[in-house]
Amino acid sequence: MRRGGTTPCSRTPLPVAGGLTFTRLRVGYAHTCGLATDAAWYCWGLNNYGQVGNDTTGPEICRGTYPCSTVPVAVVAVGGASFATVFPGPGKSCGVTAGGVAYCWGFNASGQLGDGTTTSSLTPVPVAGGLIFSSISPYLDHTCGLTTGSVAYCWGSNNSGRLGDGTTTSSLVPVRVAGQVGPATTAAIRSGVGHRSSLTRMQRRPVP
Repeated sequence: MRRGGTTPCSRTPLPVAGGLTFTRLRVGYAHTCGLATDAAWYCWGLNNYGQVGNDTTGPEICRGTYPCSTVPVAVVAVGGASFATVFPGPGKSCGVTAGGVAYCWGFNASGQLGDGTTTSSLTPVPVAGGLIFSSISPYLDHTCGLTTGSVAYCWGSNNSGRLGDGTTTSSLVPVRVAGQVGPATTAAIRSGVGHRSSLTRMQRRPVP
């Protein structure tokens, strides 16, 4: 599903379907997003929660039961705004506009979209708080972002204190990470790597 066009695995490189030319690619857990030369972001792959961002689940079914898109589909524009960067993650995606406004879409049972709700969304919704982000790191049940001033915020599930704010209280909106954020954590968030927000170790989990 990640390469576009078919679902069987391949041991050799295959072209992404659709005839688009990409200048940047970001690979998520089970879907991929790319910036095309038309300045639009496209995503393809698993789309059971709307993480592809095309205002639907699907439109195809892969591996028997999983909604997906085997070809690149354009991420729905938000109020005419386009994304400078898109970060695909487990069950969801996030994007940052050229002005640093963050949006997320897809699975939201733990508030990991950061819009103040637990309602999943098939289209991008703005992250609450009016913060200006340079990058986003989507994780399974929470998300972290780095502002243009290199201040880290996280939101979503706070099981085991993963939001890093000194509590175990989950948050539907961004909360500031306590203490100083080191270079390794800053680099991880900037690269869009999903990580535990106690900011002490990397970790991966299956997509829901």
